Amino acid sequence: MFQEIIINVFLLLICYHSLKAYIKKYIRDEIISFQLYRSVICTFIALYSTIQILINWDKFWNIPTKYVDKHTEWVNILTLSYFISDIFTMICQKNKRVDLWIHHTFCLISLSLHSIFYSNPCIILNGVIMAEFMSAVSGLDAVAKYFKYGNILWWTKLYRCLVIILIRFPIWIMLIKFVLTTDMYYAAQVNCIIGSITMCSLDIYWLRLCITALQTQIY
Repeated sequence: MFQEIIINVFLLLICYHSLKAYIKKYIRDEIISFQLYRSVICTFIALYSTIQILINWDKFWNIPTKYVDKHTEWVNILTLSYFISDIFTMICQKNKRVDLWIHHTFCLISLSLHSIFYSNPCIILNGVIMAEFMSAVSGLDAVAKYFKYGNILWWTKLYRCLVIILIRFPIWIMLIKFVLTTDMYYAAQVNCIIGSITMCSLDIYWLRLCITALQTQIY
């Protein structure tokens, strides 16, 4: 598993720097390249995880911390590798977004706990990865800010609000449901509870920012 993670991190960094080199021909802001890269990766892992949930819904609902197959494991390891590569890039960029640091650090700890420490890259993690749909518009949002396209920014903020309300909040509620109704090991229970509180707090913060932006930006 460690070898696979190292290879994934290496390949993801190559993808990012290749994209950055291409974007640099047109836009010299490195943050835009970073956000476009994040959009592509997050959309892919969120879609892949959603498909696994739909295909294995009965397993996901009844034995979320016990069911593992090659697809759920693969996307969990890829996502873990993504957060490692992202944190490395954020360190290099001296990124000062505290909310993003909290999000990435907690996600890395949670994925490592299940996938590495317990050797259990289970399907419940796929459900959590679906929350990354919110980052699907990060690249578009960054480009719109750069070129001052206010109408596009309005739609990206609306999209984020909808994802937080319709996808992310239900995921955190679902984690608490799993703690109360399914058989899972103690560390998973603690992780679900702390994760729900942490992510809900971040989502409330992000939702307030988006609502404020929607109110102040002219469509």
